[in-house]
Amino acid sequence: MKVSLVSTMLNEAKGLPEFLASLEGQRQAPDEWVVVDGGSTDDTLNLLRDFAARAPFPVRVLSEPGCNIAKGRNLAIRQAAFDLIAVTDAGCRLDAAWLQELVRPFEGEGEAEGAAAVAGWYEPDVRTPFERRVAMATFPRLDRLDPAAFLPSSRSLAFRREVWAQVGGYPEALRLAGEDTAFDLAILAAGHRFSFARGAVARWRPRGTWKSLLRQQYLYGFGDGEAGQNLQVAVRNGVKVILAVTMLAGMVVWPWIGGPLLVVVLGARFMQLGRAGWALRDMVPSLVLFPALWGPQALGYLAGLRHRRRTRPAHETE
Repeated sequence: MKVSLVSTMLNEAKGLPEFLASLEGQRQAPDEWVVVDGGSTDDTLNLLRDFAARAPFPVRVLSEPGCNIAKGRNLAIRQAAFDLIAVTDAGCRLDAAWLQELVRPFEGEGEAEGAAAVAGWYEPDVRTPFERRVAMATFPRLDRLDPAAFLPSSRSLAFRREVWAQVGGYPEALRLAGEDTAFDLAILAAGHRFSFARGAVARWRPRGTWKSLLRQQYLYGFGDGEAGQNLQVAVRNGVKVILAVTMLAGMVVWPWIGGPLLVVVLGARFMQLGRAGWALRDMVPSLVLFPALWGPQALGYLAGLRHRRRTRPAHETE
């Protein structure tokens, strides 16, 4: 089956050579690659055009300054020549068998015969101790995954064009984040299911600094709020923030109560991480890392929900 690969870019020059090398090294090359640049101000466009001139498959580079991720993906899919669409992002490093494994279920093998959409997998590409701890805190684990409930990232995803058309494409009204989760949910609501291709692995570096990590978590929360989804996660994170602040305040006002409570909470957390296989060197930093993510996610959700309520007359997301 012929497959069109689509991607969007914005100021990806720093990591683009590694991504392009992994794309060029695929055991099964795409039959074309359509990439939309959202207005890069670095060397991204030059790198893409240089690659297009030497790539072993057709490459089309489209420039659409100001478009968001969802609009860029929809534009690329509309321009794609083939009915089987694979999606990934710059910033990833694709395993050599990524595309081959991602499209295999569409070829009518085993349980996945007649697949409408295929969820690939992604793994953290860690290179620093901080990135390793971020990955442990934020990335799903394959050994704990329920494939039937897994909502894939568009770093590693494939679907038939008619599925994309049926659900109206990626939701362009979501301006910052959350478009791939909303797209996944629309596919499920349309009566389709995702086949899971565990061998289709895209490796992605976690955020490497506190600033970029907290911004990422805020945007994830904003996207969920703007799309009106994952309310349970936002509420849970908000409650955790309130409890953490209450417990710390209790340490000051009622140390004979707050102190023992803190010991119990930290002890329970250590036991939980120990059962999950965490090393001691990662357990201690995690006591700061995990709570630091709850606040930005909860605040982002509230901001996204507020934006949704102000703009909802102009679009419906449900």
